[in-house]
Amino acid sequence: MEDFISDILNYLLPISLLLIGFIRSSIDGQKPSGLMDLNDVNKKWSFDKTWISRFTPIFSVFVIAYNIIIWGLYSLVSLLDFLKFIVHKAWWLVLWIWNEVIHPTVFLVAKLFWHYIVIFCWKFFKFSLSKQKQEEVYNKDNMRHSFKTMLKVFLLFIFLLILTTLFNFGLVPTFLCALIFFVYVQFNVFESTNYFTNNTSSSVRKLKIIIGSLVVSGLFLGLLMLFKGYSSKVVVRGLGVSLAQISTPIIIISSFIFLISTFFLAPYINSSSDGSFSPINFVKSTLIRLPKYIYSLPFHVVGIAVSSILTIVLLYVLNFGINFTTGLDVNQWKDVAMEMPNHIPEIKEDKNLIKEKEEEIVVEDSIFKLEEQLLNQEISSKQIELEAEKELRNLLVPNEIFSFDEDAYVSELQKFSFIEVVNSDSYKWEIYSTFNDSLIYTYVQRQKPARTDGIPNTYVMSYRWKKAGDYRIEIKPKNGCGSGSPVFKNVVVKDLPISKMAIGNPTGKNYVCEKDTVKFLAPYLNWMESWEWEIPNNYKIISNDNQQEITVIWGSDPGTVRVRAHGIDVSQQISIWTGLLVNVQPRVGMESKEVSKIPDEELSVFNPDRAFYYYTVVEAENAIAKIQDEILDLQTKMIDLTTAHEAKVSTINSEIASLREAIKVIRARIFGTILGLIGFILLLSIAFTNLWTYFINYNYSIYSYEQDGTHYVNDQLSFYKGKNPDQPLLGWFIVIIICLVATYAPTLM
Repeated sequence: MEDFISDILNYLLPISLLLIGFIRSSIDGQKPSGLMDLNDVNKKWSFDKTWISRFTPIFSVFVIAYNIIIWGLYSLVSLLDFLKFIVHKAWWLVLWIWNEVIHPTVFLVAKLFWHYIVIFCWKFFKFSLSKQKQEEVYNKDNMRHSFKTMLKVFLLFIFLLILTTLFNFGLVPTFLCALIFFVYVQFNVFESTNYFTNNTSSSVRKLKIIIGSLVVSGLFLGLLMLFKGYSSKVVVRGLGVSLAQISTPIIIISSFIFLISTFFLAPYINSSSDGSFSPINFVKSTLIRLPKYIYSLPFHVVGIAVSSILTIVLLYVLNFGINFTTGLDVNQWKDVAMEMPNHIPEIKEDKNLIKEKEEEIVVEDSIFKLEEQLLNQEISSKQIELEAEKELRNLLVPNEIFSFDEDAYVSELQKFSFIEVVNSDSYKWEIYSTFNDSLIYTYVQRQKPARTDGIPNTYVMSYRWKKAGDYRIEIKPKNGCGSGSPVFKNVVVKDLPISKMAIGNPTGKNYVCEKDTVKFLAPYLNWMESWEWEIPNNYKIISNDNQQEITVIWGSDPGTVRVRAHGIDVSQQISIWTGLLVNVQPRVGMESKEVSKIPDEELSVFNPDRAFYYYTVVEAENAIAKIQDEILDLQTKMIDLTTAHEAKVSTINSEIASLREAIKVIRARIFGTILGLIGFILLLSIAFTNLWTYFINYNYSIYSYEQDGTHYVNDQLSFYKGKNPDQPLLGWFIVIIICLVATYAPTLM
């Protein structure tokens, strides 16, 4: 198979070579010279009468072979002509690339690079460090003017710095202070420019321009923010489309004028013939000069550094003096100034703490007064209680029998007490009925040992009365030599007041039907003579209602049947009320009714209410001593409370004094820092005097530096347009296309 393909290729190569000549002949319409026409040759040989004409077919083969050779040679010549054409076009392409691409682009860039990087660097270097600039800086009048200007500028700067840092202004007030300072600096730029250039241009007019640009920018920015805030309104949103298109360029232009006016407004107005101001022309002129100004900034900085060498040396000397005098150098004073935002909050915090401490004292005083009042009330209460106890103690009098003064009741246990008598061995108690002067009770008590605490012994006798009547209580002290004088006390005993008697609950059905005849039976005791019944309303008793048993025709509602008994003496023999709850079964289809039972009457027993008394001196004295101890404890607690209160108030007052002293220290620090900052106005003015002079003159001179005549860029563009009006734009376009193809072609393949 491979041999077959190789044979085919061997035949195709000469055929292709012949086709090249044939294709060129078809395109050009010309045949190769020396080519024989086979028809003419055959006709010529066919009409010839010679014998040679008989060999015409043989000669035709030679003619064809000859023509094939001619066509082959023609194809070779055509290939040579094509190579010549390719070489010619390639050379044309090289020349075209050189003339239309390389020279207008690479050489233009190289020329511009050389001119603006190399040459301009040298020019800016000479311009920045020229002798004229140094003479301007060290001119005596210029230095005096710059020093005065710096004094005014830094006086305002220090004032605003103290104001904003000391009182911790928010973002908006701080921004307004910065704007005020910036505008004031711009005004002094205009004043100094007029002074250094001997110009009489109005600084107030320039100030109006920058303030006007600031106001216009702020006004339209405020309108944009206002419309943005109400963009949810359909009408406002629609108006915002037009407003945004008008306001945005105005804001950009006004803000740019405000910012760049510091550097270029004075030279722009001074350079205009009539001193007029056109915002558009100013922006256009500034944009043209701005790249040159930015490019010259490094040389500007170098020039400022060289011009400030003597100032820097002087600042080092002043810094040494400040450090030697105050113990702080300039950097440390800067740190002190940076601490100023913390001073006012510290004072406010200390004042709030003082207020809290004072309120704490008020609360402490109120709590103390309340606790003092409660303790005084408790002490007063205890003192009243002590007086009451002493009065009870004073009831126990020697040589008198003590007991309550009210009448006694039958079955009541009554106590009698008597204070011991000196040299007595025993005490004999006797109770007599005064009705017949008969002795009904005798009780003897032995003498108790004397107490070590000096409190006299008390002898108590208790007796429960059995009958009502008048009685006499006597006590006779005795010893081995006889009896002492008896002491007596009369007592009246009464019967107990009549109280109601107990009775059980009545019995009977507790679940009945409507209109049933029901019997109820009350309990019986031997003292009972009659019974009193109570039944629910609208019910009927059909028997005698004062008998032990009654008969009742029941109604439709449940209720309680109650009963109490009466004796022979109705005024003295009466029982309590007791009852029985009777429920009624409802009819079919009716709801049942429920009621609560009326509670049974409680049985009360008479118990005479007696006041509390001490019947022994020991009990009275112990109670008095206990209350006195409690009073002493309360008084000690009062002393402790007062001491603790005074100590706490003293501690709080000490803290308040410390806080007030801290406030004084902070205020002194603020005052000292302000004085230090005021002193630094002189230092800053000296530091920036030469800088200010150099800055103003440099900005004014750089504005028109090499601006006369045609620019180098315009010269080069005119040179290339003279050769080809489409240059150098065409060259740049081709370079960009080539770069794009080289960049993206590999990714597309």
